[in-house]
Amino acid sequence: MDTVKAVTFVEERALHPYPLSGVAVRVVDYTVVSTGKQLETTTVHRRAVVTFNGTADVPISLGDYSCVLHLDTHKVDGCK
Repeated sequence: MDTVKAVTFVEERALHPYPLSGVAVRVVDYTVVSTGKQLETTTVHRRAVVTFNGTADVPISLGDYSCVLHLDTHKVDGCK
């Protein structure tokens, strides 16, 4: 289930576009089918949790990984 909880912004978003606080959760389920010498099917379940902090660089947890999501570039890095 995807949820957004208590996401807050400043009144003038043009000056400060990033959420000050709150959490967004995205759950993804999909199936990967690969063909080759034999057919392999893998089912994947991932839960991504973004915790907004008022900056463009926010923590995101992806299963067992903790990373940084850059809201301005939409890139993820720094995963541990």
